[in-house]
Amino acid sequence: MTEKEKMLAGLPYDGRSPELLARYWEARRLLRELNGPLTVDPEGRAACLRRLLGAVGERTWVESPFMCDYGENIRLGNDVYVGYQCIFQDDNPIIVGDGTLIGAGTILSAPEHPLNPSERMVPDPATGGLRYVTRARPVTIGPRCWLGAGVRVLPGVTIGEGCTIGAGSVVTHDVPPFTVVAGVPARPLRHLPRENA
Repeated sequence: MTEKEKMLAGLPYDGRSPELLARYWEARRLLRELNGPLTVDPEGRAACLRRLLGAVGERTWVESPFMCDYGENIRLGNDVYVGYQCIFQDDNPIIVGDGTLIGAGTILSAPEHPLNPSERMVPDPATGGLRYVTRARPVTIGPRCWLGAGVRVLPGVTIGEGCTIGAGSVVTHDVPPFTVVAGVPARPLRHLPRENA
């Protein structure tokens, strides 16, 4: 099993493997293009996004600057808006449903490290030093959601359809559809009527 296959399977993987590093550096090149002069060229930006991301829906807009790890594991639906300075750490799939709005400075994070320091940093025979251990779990944002500015969504979290996530919230657990949550950690505040969504 390759390190990329381990990464996508949620197993511990080595992010310094040649295959993953090659895609990482290709993503950096595409991000420079996306976050550079193409900002004023909508068609050029759209073409760059299609090369960077795994899927980009119709009428979807990603503001610059935008950052990600690999890009190819991100799937954005139709009519998605991603605000300024968002970071998508896509070491596992990050899926954003149709009609979702993501506020500026939001971080969607799939990778995580072991809590125990002796498991987090392990000997690296190739270098004689240490390397960090990472595993990743998918992040899924349902359709018609609104994530306020500065939201953090942690690995393995699914946010259901029609949810509103208050600005600055840290979402550590799944959120049922049509729920308003806020806080650190985010907690349910109320449920939204489905007929008005």
